[in-house]
Amino acid sequence: MATCSSFNKTMMYDCLGCLRDITRVAKYHNYMLRAAIGVLRGKYSHVRIIYADFYGPIITILQNPSRFVLPSVANRAQFCP
Repeated sequence: MATCSSFNKTMMYDCLGCLRDITRVAKYHNYMLRAAIGVLRGKYSHVRIIYADFYGPIITILQNPSRFVLPSVANRAQFCP
């Protein structure tokens, strides 16, 4: 049985320091949510459906830390999805 410590940690994290699996789930979730919202908007065109994407802005902040005055590169992973 594999344990977390037996995995290659460099393969677990992306270039932003975020866990790849969590990032993949967040992207998939947003993809499926946008698709479902599209269906709902087609079915209920008279209703206003509001969607808030938190993943996109967080990734933008992580990719441009100096623009958003993040404390240090070492602490960026705490902002990952």
